[in-house]
Amino acid sequence: MASPARTPRQTACPHHLANKRVLLPLLAAAFVACVLALPACGASSSAAGPEGSAAAEAAKYQVIGSPTLGYVDVPKEWVEVDTQEVSSGDGSEAASLSQGVYYADSEGADATAMIGMLSYGAFDHDLDDKVANEFVMQFEAMGYKDIAQVDIPLGDDIASQCYTMTASSGNPGALFLVKNGDNLIGIIISTADGDALNTYLSLVQRSYKSQV
Repeated sequence: MASPARTPRQTACPHHLANKRVLLPLLAAAFVACVLALPACGASSSAAGPEGSAAAEAAKYQVIGSPTLGYVDVPKEWVEVDTQEVSSGDGSEAASLSQGVYYADSEGADATAMIGMLSYGAFDHDLDDKVANEFVMQFEAMGYKDIAQVDIPLGDDIASQCYTMTASSGNPGALFLVKNGDNLIGIIISTADGDALNTYLSLVQRSYKSQV
């Protein structure tokens, strides 16, 4: 599986592990749950690129989110995923995951792409190398490969960190971290192929906003 192509606004950054941990443990759990909810790599997504008038383009999408999470576009035909399904397993993470919202291109096992937004609560750290190192350390321990931080500013130059990676199943995924007020927000993208991942990275990048 080829890694997602990097556009000029996606510059990979190496990381060195730090001792001080500043991310919440749920960061890893929420991302793993979303990736595991999709079938193994090989399915394709039907996401289309921009075309036609601005009005016609806007009609392709629905806005999801909340004042706490911020807002992002997902394809109009996508459906909300129940948090019990997203938690994947015994449901132990369902209470925490219920703080977020998750949409996929289909219900249940037929889904090949998912975008989720989750609040990790109040967070008094900056999005700095300590955050990046903790994220990389957690996911290396879980067996993720090709982990890279990429420079993809959100919306109108909203500061963020974005990471791409590949799960053991071969599914590519990504996570944006952004602070909305005093809250740390995760925007999760999980797909079944690299082309779809690039499509949804671009969609999140151009559509995310802190308020409507």
